[in-house]
Amino acid sequence: MRLPILLSLLLWSPLAWAGTACFEKASGKWLGDYCSSCDPGSCVKNWVTNNPQLGYTADQIDERQASEAEGKTLVEAVNKPIREAREAKRQQRVEKVKQKLSLTDKEFEDLQEALR
Repeated sequence: MRLPILLSLLLWSPLAWAGTACFEKASGKWLGDYCSSCDPGSCVKNWVTNNPQLGYTADQIDERQASEAEGKTLVEAVNKPIREAREAKRQQRVEKVKQKLSLTDKEFEDLQEALR
């Protein structure tokens, strides 16, 4: 009876807590580091080692367990504004080219399709 319970706990726990995330202790702000398969303490160690220019010490960083879904949410929060800025810049370039070539939207789409 104990063996199935023990096995279920061992199998379930890695699924529930898939990784760790680093937060600034003073503000609670996420520092941008999520490690999906790190040992306890390695998230802080990696952050301090890999980002010395930011001046954080290990005692200024809080390492918290985070599920894989929470990790994806944290990473998406950082990547979304970058992706949106990149898309806005691409759209500005498209508009500039359309204006220089005096093309309508349909003509530009046809040109893009022909170049593919």
